[in-house]
Amino acid sequence: MSEVPVYREPKVTYEIKSNQSKTRKYKVCFGEVDWGRNGETEYAVYTRVQLFKNGGWQYMNYPVHILVIPGKDGKSDFDNVMEKMDLIRKNFLA
Repeated sequence: MSEVPVYREPKVTYEIKSNQSKTRKYKVCFGEVDWGRNGETEYAVYTRVQLFKNGGWQYMNYPVHILVIPGKDGKSDFDNVMEKMDLIRKNFLA
């Protein structure tokens, strides 16, 4: 197994607070990833979820479940995450 970390320092990271839970937030990132296959990195857009547990924010190592129920502002977590992904697309991939 590779000792190389999968996620390199991202070119951009957007932090999104959940509309549904004060103990949940999302990080939408764009940067190099290295799966340790052949020594080459690839650029990717990825989302990670953080939960507030045991007095601190912790990354969860399971698929991100982005909540879709609208908050008080009428926007869901999904709307907010997609808005940041669209910014990445416009700024880095267009």
